[in-house]
Amino acid sequence: MKTYQKTLLVALLLISTTLSAHEFHCPDYVAANGAGYFEYEVIVTITSPAEFGYIWIDGTDNTDIGEQIADGFCIATWGPGQFSETVFGHLLDLHSSGSVIYEHYMCDNWTGTGTTIILPPEVANKTTSLGHVKTLFR
Repeated sequence: MKTYQKTLLVALLLISTTLSAHEFHCPDYVAANGAGYFEYEVIVTITSPAEFGYIWIDGTDNTDIGEQIADGFCIATWGPGQFSETVFGHLLDLHSSGSVIYEHYMCDNWTGTGTTIILPPEVANKTTSLGHVKTLFR
């Protein structure tokens, strides 16, 4: 392969990688209130037009969310912009933590995934550091 062909191939790979570099954010942890209720925002920033694949939520770890999927079948194109979804539910056992896995897939092979730990009310109501909270759940 000639040098200019290699350069062109590398440039095309870099462009295609940059075009699908969407952004994803969900909190590492949230606190449930005294009744076990929690809610938080998941934010997805689409940087270039792409077809919507699916959203999968797994809240089977001590929450009443269960497992949910929204399948877009790669039909609808999402333009650049910021999109948010509110995740909410209740802890089933108020004395234990829970977790929610959130996965967002776009049909340009980009996936944003995050796990949010849901702190039980007794832990959430104490003033503590993140390091101390991490040691509680190891």
